[in-house]
Amino acid sequence: MNTLFLDLIFIVSFRLCVFVPCIIWQLYMTKFKNVRYGRMHYVMTYIFIFYLSMALEVTGIPTIYELIRSGIVIDSGTINLVPFSTDTYTISYILNIIMFMPLGCLLPMIWRRCRFHQVLLIGMLSSLAIEIMQLFNWRVSDIDDLLMNTLGAVIGFFLFRLVDMIIHGIYSIFAHNKNSIVKSGSHRHALATAKSKTPNVSEAITYIILSYLGVFFLYNVTGISALVERFE
Repeated sequence: MNTLFLDLIFIVSFRLCVFVPCIIWQLYMTKFKNVRYGRMHYVMTYIFIFYLSMALEVTGIPTIYELIRSGIVIDSGTINLVPFSTDTYTISYILNIIMFMPLGCLLPMIWRRCRFHQVLLIGMLSSLAIEIMQLFNWRVSDIDDLLMNTLGAVIGFFLFRLVDMIIHGIYSIFAHNKNSIVKSGSHRHALATAKSKTPNVSEAITYIILSYLGVFFLYNVTGISALVERFE
């Protein structure tokens, strides 16, 4: 089978392992909990979930099938608990920052009540979970990665706030009447106070957890390869 086609199958399978648990949870909340939001919110959440799938694919967290085949073996040589103990990781620092910037940007963009301390905590705990899971698949668990990922989330948050402020400023300048100006300034406050209509950041945390669990329990490289070979 063509290598490119096989890679495509793995990519699609990985995305499905992330999306399926999240969509099932959405359907459950809609049907049984009567939690419904606007279409644009769901479009944005799918962008968020897609970002999570990309981040998890890059970081390479282990799956339960890998642990069953290889056993749980933790190599102390792959653990670095000393921050900035080497000066050879400059590119790695930059890439880790960039990888988590979308997280810091998307959280307050989609969940408007999300505050700085929440972005900081979510970014740090998401990175920490990745580093802990990497202990079990012979990848390096590095405190520098944790720090840079968290910094990336923080930078993403402030970049979004800056752009958001500029957009609101431009809107205010070109507003045709005072009511429009007041609306632009009070729009965020209205969203923050309308708790019954505004998605909570706990939804984002749920997507993150389900994404991790989906990859861990559903993604089976060996099983996918065997299935592909049967249809050759």
